[in-house]
Amino acid sequence: VTARGFNSNLVNALANRSREKLWLEINRAFRAGDAPEMLHGLLHWKARDLMEKGSRAWKSQESRALSLSLISLLQSSRRGGLDLNRALEKFALSV
Repeated sequence: VTARGFNSNLVNALANRSREKLWLEINRAFRAGDAPEMLHGLLHWKARDLMEKGSRAWKSQESRALSLSLISLLQSSRRGGLDLNRALEKFALSV
């Protein structure tokens, strides 16, 4: 098994605000064996990156809300809400 690293397709789908592509990339990553925590980390990193650098697709307040929603998604999952895999898929479709 080779270690998989940075998933540019995943973070680019979020940056471009493409819910269909984001959902597809999340599912591709799951099939490739990526841990949901890793995907969450990449998505949250990108949300913070969007907050810092700005974006055409995301206004400043929207990228902040994105970051906060990812934090609460993880906390909810850890407290016994939706498992993180499903929570990430649902998140992708809400973008």
